[in-house]
Amino acid sequence: MKAGGFWTPGVTAFFDVRVRHVNSWSNQGKATATIFREQENEKKRKYSQRVIDVEMVTFTPLVFGTNGGMGANCQNFLRTLVNKLKQEP
Repeated sequence: MKAGGFWTPGVTAFFDVRVRHVNSWSNQGKATATIFREQENEKKRKYSQRVIDVEMVTFTPLVFGTNGGMGANCQNFLRTLVNKLKQEP
């Protein structure tokens, strides 16, 4: 997703959404917060530098779990979105 001025006025923000099944066999023994952090970091490694260098914008991975949870970046995004919506007339 792309949003103009979401984090900073005049700066385009890109968001990439990932949904992860946190109860899958490959995640056994891992805390949900760890799974989300790993997924966010993987997205950042894959896309962040390219987006910042080539596009000159911000990049935020939005990681959701099939259990209803979400990563820290996603929580921050939704908190910011709610605050922006509250400010609308």
